[in-house]
Amino acid sequence: MLLRFRFGNHGSVNEEQELSLVASSLKDDDRGLIGLPSAGLSVVPAAVIYGANASGKSTILDAFRYFRFMVRSSHTRENPGSSLPRQVHMLDPAAASKSSGFEVDFLHEGVRYNYGFAVSKYAIEDEWLMAYPRERPQHLFSRRKQKFKFSRLLKGRNQLISELTRPDSLFVSAGAQNDHEVLSIVSKYVNSWRVNDPTMGGFGSWTPDKVDRRVIEFLSRIGTGVVSYQRKKLKPPPGSEAFIKDFRRVLARHFKDQRTTEQIV
Repeated sequence: MLLRFRFGNHGSVNEEQELSLVASSLKDDDRGLIGLPSAGLSVVPAAVIYGANASGKSTILDAFRYFRFMVRSSHTRENPGSSLPRQVHMLDPAAASKSSGFEVDFLHEGVRYNYGFAVSKYAIEDEWLMAYPRERPQHLFSRRKQKFKFSRLLKGRNQLISELTRPDSLFVSAGAQNDHEVLSIVSKYVNSWRVNDPTMGGFGSWTPDKVDRRVIEFLSRIGTGVVSYQRKKLKPPPGSEAFIKDFRRVLARHFKDQRTTEQIV
């Protein structure tokens, strides 16, 4: 179960941002919340991300996808040693020389885990895993570049797997490939994510035929200015297809990753 997800220096997001499903401590109606006594907290069953166009909503979903890609494929990806396919924040000239950070808190069989990593152009700069059985922190492993520290609580072939872990691959990814019991918990959880953004990459455009009236009422109550919904089918303006083709050619000169180009346009 997802509790929190944080990331920074990725796509349109520069400073670290957090998506949290942990319920606040405000005195309110707690019906609908999911109580987690073992973790000492309650969580909401769903979250809504809304905002203006180009405000970063799709970047949040892409950060989830990137996190999953690194956990799933960094140890087995093609062309090891080549630059890692990250998408730094381009509006800050200094971002390219900084690490991109990703971190997740999740619950597995009553135990809270915290796992994260920081990645630069060619290497994993930091990586760590913590567990909180009975809310007592246990530092299972940490890594700074190729220097690893292991807790006695992390059972398994830790030293051997660390020697197999390349500078550009995650220790968790290498551990999952070698059937490490604890590291596989993280890998299996992250690989269970289903992150579909219908506005990008092969899903086509998305417009619902009907919108539940309760959604409109909710958006109105929280002050978004949305009071109704109407669907119209518009014809693309003349010359738009030619413009998009030309724009993609320009982007292709700056992005070697074709998937990145397709996501921008």
